[in-house]
Amino acid sequence: MRRPPTRSPRGLFSLAIAGWLALALWVGSGLAPERSWANGVGDLYVATPTGVAEVLVATGEVLARVPLRAAPRALAFDPGGAVLYATGGAETVEPIDIESLEATAALPLPGRATALAHPSGGALVVALAGDRRLAIVDPTRGTTTRSAALPGPADLLAADRRREVVLAAESGKPWLALLDRDARLVSTTLDGRVTAIAVSAAGDPIVATRAPATVRRLAARDLDVVWSVALPAAPDAVAALADGVVAAAGRSLFWVDGAAAKPWRTLASPVTALAASDDGGVLYAATEAGLEAIAVDGRAVHVAVDLVSGPGSLAPVPRPASLAGSGPGSSVGAGDRPPSTSTIGPAVRPEPAIGVGLAAALVVLFAAVAVARRVGGAGS
Repeated sequence: MRRPPTRSPRGLFSLAIAGWLALALWVGSGLAPERSWANGVGDLYVATPTGVAEVLVATGEVLARVPLRAAPRALAFDPGGAVLYATGGAETVEPIDIESLEATAALPLPGRATALAHPSGGALVVALAGDRRLAIVDPTRGTTTRSAALPGPADLLAADRRREVVLAAESGKPWLALLDRDARLVSTTLDGRVTAIAVSAAGDPIVATRAPATVRRLAARDLDVVWSVALPAAPDAVAALADGVVAAAGRSLFWVDGAAAKPWRTLASPVTALAASDDGGVLYAATEAGLEAIAVDGRAVHVAVDLVSGPGSLAPVPRPASLAGSGPGSSVGAGDRPPSTSTIGPAVRPEPAIGVGLAAALVVLFAAVAVARRVGGAGS
């Protein structure tokens, strides 16, 4: 009787190696559900006690968290939205790569940072504790220069990515200073104590004051007051939207259009910081209970997230918000919305890449089986 063919150890070993190789290629192709790919699809980044949280506002979900060495007290995006800068008040700034959602090598500073701002161009501007000069950091070269002396040590900074100016102030003091692209300083003294500042997309400096309680728009060239509107309560935060300014006083939000301040919204908790989306159609409000996103057409989303309170704790991505298209008279087209890969949860690589990986795995497996059969036949 003819004995059935048997596989030699060499043949079985070759088959096993082929199987493991095919499995590795299959997993690498992106089919494995555990594999996630960072794509930076959130439209707002917020400072939390453990680092930075990426938020997709339209759904009210936290997509990812980036742990940092210390709780960040100030955040600022570069104009292109590729790098988010964070500082916890130490003598360093930590850049976060938004594509990989990883902190890269920290940038050294000549003092402890209290505020960050990134205007148009390549320089990051940093306010330093107890220092009357601003640090102007070139992240690509790792170098730092200093501005001329301010009227006092700034702890408030504001800028817009489309403009080349930075507005600086000191909480509770009456002075303001504007730093332009040539590092030229213009300063002024107001008849009120500054509580919050902002720079609009058009480049207009906005300031909120106490005693008297006002919101003012200033001229960028000389900081002269263009208009001043009285508020019914002392403001804690301010943000410039596309069609007006919003000021927060406790739980109350007021819409300011240059002529009057009108009650707009009342939130469940006091506001600690305000920011406007890049398109100016959505207001982000940090509160003691989390984050509130309010579109100017009335839509609102609550995000349950632990926030670090204070100015600079919110960093909108330099592109329209996921609640975009809500501004009066402005409709954001499909080309301005977040990319189609903006999904909740881990994103997977496109199907063509998956197909290529699977096909390669199958080719390797069939080739190895053929070799194993030949080796096994020779050994029988």
